Amino acid sequence: LKSIATEWTERSVAYTAQPNVSKIRSMDIDMSAAPIERLPIREVLDIAEALGHYDFNSHTERQPFRGLAKLRPARALSAITDATRMGKFFPWAWAALLSSSNAKVKNPRILSTIGRRLARLPVDKMSEIVYPVSEWLSKFGEELVSETSEVFDLVWEALVSSYIAFPTVKQNARPDRNWVNEGLNSPIGRMIEALFKDPTTTAFQPTTGLPRPWKRRLNQLLDLHCDFRQHAIAMTSAQLNWLFHVDANWTESKLLPFANNAGIDSDAFWEGYLWNVRTPQRLLYTRLKPGFIALAQRKGLHRNEETQLAALLLAGWGDFENEFTPERLVTDIELREILIHANNEFRSHLLWHLEKWTEENIQWKDHLSIFLRSVWPKQRDVRTPEISGRLVDISLTTPNLFPEVLDIILPRLVATSSSLRLTCISEKETTTNIIAERHPQEFLKLLLASLGPDPVNWPYGVDKFIMLLTAPPCTQNEPSLLELCKRMKSR
Repeated sequence: LKSIATEWTERSVAYTAQPNVSKIRSMDIDMSAAPIERLPIREVLDIAEALGHYDFNSHTERQPFRGLAKLRPARALSAITDATRMGKFFPWAWAALLSSSNAKVKNPRILSTIGRRLARLPVDKMSEIVYPVSEWLSKFGEELVSETSEVFDLVWEALVSSYIAFPTVKQNARPDRNWVNEGLNSPIGRMIEALFKDPTTTAFQPTTGLPRPWKRRLNQLLDLHCDFRQHAIAMTSAQLNWLFHVDANWTESKLLPFANNAGIDSDAFWEGYLWNVRTPQRLLYTRLKPGFIALAQRKGLHRNEETQLAALLLAGWGDFENEFTPERLVTDIELREILIHANNEFRSHLLWHLEKWTEENIQWKDHLSIFLRSVWPKQRDVRTPEISGRLVDISLTTPNLFPEVLDIILPRLVATSSSLRLTCISEKETTTNIIAERHPQEFLKLLLASLGPDPVNWPYGVDKFIMLLTAPPCTQNEPSLLELCKRMKSR
């Protein structure tokens, strides 16, 4: 048999005549540097490349050079340098060295040497390793800026040169691509992350603005072409509030024009800004306000963007810190028009913020009735089950204001099953319990307006609140309550 199956070995016993079904196995990584540690420098990379493979029998991937880079980064760098002199380029070796993060690699001397060697690479070679290089720059950005800022600049310039020489465009990109998600995982995103790790940022003052090296670096990235440009816009606009505070002039000239332009630059700007934004300074808010209003009427916003935008517009209407100014940042009429022309999801997000802020902030409690009476639209298109659920929840947020709020929203309610505060999932006392006991007649009106004729669609656990109304004398004999109890028992 062996003469027929010449490739058969004793190791073949492990997988010969085995069931032909898929198996789930874990993969181990062997980073032992022993096979290459004592080799002559000139042989290290060739032998490491030959040894670095996946062993299907032991289910182990061997990465001896990664182990060498971790234990002896100086020797690993020497092997790469020697190969470069010989005209050889091993991208995987650079990636292994740059991904190492033990204490030896953090040595300023090692960091400086690695950075200078990287900066001397031809742009075509650098373009092959921009991901590990930018990751390295981000990982050690603070150390490089503090200990050897010259090396930080050299690597930065080398990366920018490679982007200019080899611009890239993502093939088969989706039409709804997310520039923030792409930017976070892109070399540009890593570079901006490295820049903002500069420990000297705490000393930046509006009186002096951004330092020249900072402006030069940001300008370099914002002036790139293809996808690099949109990644830079998205990740820089995420820091817009801080940049405007430190250097309003630079921000107005370099970043804010993207807010009003059409096309992918504008998309990248707004996706970055709305990624995790806080309410901007009053002056910046006025600059961005036209964009906020235009975005509220745009279709296709991501859910997070819609949520953040709703919060920004509601905060502009609130504007409590400047309540003595002649006019709010967003007027009653402006916000009402926005709500009329926005989609149902946007309106729902805005009411969610209103409910949350009213519960947490006494100032919003004072303005709740004003908003519902003067801002919230009365059009029939706005009266949907989801919106009614939000309005019901808002009314049940503040027991003291319940009767007043109910009078405002009652004509605008339709049957709904989406009210969370009418859903009873625990025995703990809630504001809904308090309101039902303190204002039973008004609470009954709310139930009659928001619960539909079919009890199957009622919020889960609403039975408990209905039963609370059978105790007070003013409601226990109400025909409408008796009818609700009858429907409830028929479920």
